Amino acid sequence: MRRSSRRQRSEKKRVDIPASLKVGLTSLVTGNERLVANMLDFELDEGKDTSAAVEILVSKLGDCLQVNNLNAEGLLARFFDSEVLSKYCIEVLGKSGKGKEPVLAARIAREWAKPGFEHSEPLLKKSNKRKESRNNENDDKHSGVESESSPAKKKKTQQ
Repeated sequence: MRRSSRRQRSEKKRVDIPASLKVGLTSLVTGNERLVANMLDFELDEGKDTSAAVEILVSKLGDCLQVNNLNAEGLLARFFDSEVLSKYCIEVLGKSGKGKEPVLAARIAREWAKPGFEHSEPLLKKSNKRKESRNNENDDKHSGVESESSPAKKKKTQQ
């Protein structure tokens, strides 16, 4: 019996993308369905449920990752505009939106890689917490109440 000289085609193995990456892609695609659909040459059905369209688009982005042999950072930097990435950093992650595509992509991919990454709602920036504490101190000064950390209080305790 003779062996076939033709190589048998190996079936394409579908590798599932990590859960945190899937959650991240879902959070990015949500609200940007039309942009991602245009990018992937995919037509959205107007009557179709938005969550179903998001799932399809995330699946197609996963295929794009595999076909182009990219990681999350490479996908974001290569296919998404800095304006979209910047807006996502600011509004969803609560991070700085400054930088070009590679910088923003690295910032987003770093957040997605964290084990507990879940997209629930936009996060508050750290600077807002500082402003709130400053406002509370200003309110105390205007109300006539001295806070424990005020300079006048410290001078009294030192004397």
